[in-house]
Amino acid sequence: MKIIVLIAIFAFGLLLVGCAGNQPQTPPAGGSPEQNANPNQQAQPPAVLTREEICNKIQGADYKNWCLGFVTGKSSYCDSIAAENDRNDCYGVTGMNAKDVSVCEKMTNVNKKQTCLAVARDDIKECDATDQYGKERCVNQFAAYTKDLSVCGGAEGPTNRENCYYNVAKSTGDEDACAQYTVGMKDKCYFEVSRTIDDIGQCGNIVDSGMKATCTAVAKKDYSLCPANDSNCMAFVAMAKSDWGYCDETALKMQWDSSAKDACYMWMAVFRLERNLV
Repeated sequence: MKIIVLIAIFAFGLLLVGCAGNQPQTPPAGGSPEQNANPNQQAQPPAVLTREEICNKIQGADYKNWCLGFVTGKSSYCDSIAAENDRNDCYGVTGMNAKDVSVCEKMTNVNKKQTCLAVARDDIKECDATDQYGKERCVNQFAAYTKDLSVCGGAEGPTNRENCYYNVAKSTGDEDACAQYTVGMKDKCYFEVSRTIDDIGQCGNIVDSGMKATCTAVAKKDYSLCPANDSNCMAFVAMAKSDWGYCDETALKMQWDSSAKDACYMWMAVFRLERNLV
């Protein structure tokens, strides 16, 4: 799970603590707030890279193959991943995206295999062959891939149901899913809906002023709108702009190790895939 954990830390942890906290940092390539405010300085954004080209910037072999498998949908990249858990995750993503049962069958983790098979066969009953933890994960993934909010009603416990609603909101951009949350979680949900459908109007539903500002900055793809020294906001704007130069400059400034930088590249590539960008 090492790869998945890194991506989760980089992507979802940003809303809570950020990759580097709220410390001042070198502004990302592509136009910092200071540069955008000064007409005499013309920032040159990095060349636009395809998602495969971004994956190929990754140093770690397993990370690179996982990224390429994810964004291309080719499970052959997964075959080369040495770590069994990471290989299983790669097969799971490619199998579910392609709804390819034969790829799911390559998985050695029973819970993850059944989740993959449920999506590939479009049959939630496959989740019944997992243990309790695996079943909740399976139900959540099935709801997200089928974009079916009603599936979340089968999740046990309020926390699992809210996680399910969140996953559906992210995959569909359906703001109705956010109505199922408590106030604090609603803000996060509306933020993700805004990112998914690129709709600045969703930012108006957010109560927290800092998150609302971040939502607006991301929707407008404008670093200068981020709250002062807010690394979370800067990272989300970088993803919205496909500004992979952010990974380079921030890694240097914050002294990230190669794994953290690889995770940054992976999320840039995955974001392009989720937005149907080459």
